[in-house]
Amino acid sequence: MRKRRLLYIVCLLGVFWLNVIYVEYQFFLLLVLLIVVPAISGVLFELAANGLKLYLNIPQKEVHPGQLVTVCIKAVNRHVIFLGKQQFQIGVAYLNTPGNEKEMLQCDGVTEKVQQTMAEFSPKHCGIAQIDIEKVFLQDYLGLIGTQKNFRGSCQLAVLPEPVLSTRVRTGMEKQQEYRYSAVADDDSDILDLRAFRPGDNLNHIHWNLSLRTDDLIVRQYGEQIDVKKVILVDLSILNTAQYRSRMDAVYTAVASIANLYVENEVNTLILAWNGQKQSAEYLEVHDRTELNRAMIRLMQIPCSSRAGEHAAAVYLKDIEAQGQQALFVTAGSYENNKVRIVNVEKIQLQELIDELWEKI
Repeated sequence: MRKRRLLYIVCLLGVFWLNVIYVEYQFFLLLVLLIVVPAISGVLFELAANGLKLYLNIPQKEVHPGQLVTVCIKAVNRHVIFLGKQQFQIGVAYLNTPGNEKEMLQCDGVTEKVQQTMAEFSPKHCGIAQIDIEKVFLQDYLGLIGTQKNFRGSCQLAVLPEPVLSTRVRTGMEKQQEYRYSAVADDDSDILDLRAFRPGDNLNHIHWNLSLRTDDLIVRQYGEQIDVKKVILVDLSILNTAQYRSRMDAVYTAVASIANLYVENEVNTLILAWNGQKQSAEYLEVHDRTELNRAMIRLMQIPCSSRAGEHAAAVYLKDIEAQGQQALFVTAGSYENNKVRIVNVEKIQLQELIDELWEKI
């Protein structure tokens, strides 16, 4: 913009000097145009900038880390006037970490009455991402006048962890040799019977079989369902380390993977975390995948605080342990307690843990 202004001033002085030397109608008309056209452009620009409204929207509401996210910025004018060049600065921050720095994104607008600009980025960490319009830089069509404005527009995006699945489930479903064909009276489809009960089989494990003639799932189960509830304690303590965000990603991934394993086997799950802002415990019941997603979103909305893991464990030992419910304590720090099983995401292999838990369900 500075180069354009300098070039305009040089041209204006040159035409003015020609009018001084030569009294010609053409030179005078050119001088008028060099003065009037930028003046009209400046007036239109001021009206357009004052009537500008911005709307921020994200089509995706739930994504995973590394997935491409599209941020849509819609700019609307209440005047029948168009703007020139527009540049937007977008800030991305995570709500669960106090004082977390924002990631800044730059994108350009388009020159139309109703404008929609798209910026793309990939979230690096799990959490609730707060996306804000930080600054907007506007120019007129000639590029001679520009201004910077601050707008308050924001929206949120849930960056959910990708659960780690048990390898035992995938390999177990492929062992069709353990089943045999059979026919049921008054049924026109062949089914696969379950093998005989073996020592070590768990009554809560549900066996799924596909019909040979249709795509319907046929479910059979040995014994009666046993009412069992698993408890997952989540340590949301703030750690003074440069890898803090990565460690919290590992905590969220471990919680989602363990809860997803319980959901697949129809085991009721309770996720317990300490909310330092409210000074109370958060109880998140999970029975299916929809509730698991809601629980993870709520868990990532809880601000991290000091000694949150100790408070969560204290609530469990006081109110839940007496009911005989088993608990896992997921943490990224150092914590010791012989009444809960400690799952330190820095010391364990998550895939091995999920396979081990699958064997015990």
